[in-house]
Amino acid sequence: MDRVRYVRKLLFRLVDASMAAPFMKQNLTKHEMRRVQGQLGQAYRVLLGNPTGHYRLDLGVQQDRDLAQRLANLCADERDECLARYGKGFDTSQHQNGFSFRNELLDNEPFVVTPTFIGEVRAAAC
Repeated sequence: MDRVRYVRKLLFRLVDASMAAPFMKQNLTKHEMRRVQGQLGQAYRVLLGNPTGHYRLDLGVQQDRDLAQRLANLCADERDECLARYGKGFDTSQHQNGFSFRNELLDNEPFVVTPTFIGEVRAAAC
């Protein structure tokens, strides 16, 4: 297994996204870093600490399930932080559930992402 593949897998396991760029710079050449970015696609920005954007995920693909899980974890952490800091009165979510997901679709139908759904995605991956 080459370094690009190892680093790509390890990026999903890093707890602190701020460590992703230094980790890659320490272990990869610039060419290898571009390969990682190309292979990770839409997951790259999320893993480097910028989860904003639009995503089209295929939950039949392991990397997309991992990305969905990462996004859900970030969302839950943000929700918990806002609840602790501002209380229940501060909820700017689209569905008034504290989650930052907006305009979700599942199989091209309107859908609301919930913690239960994310748990089901995680269980299906096992």
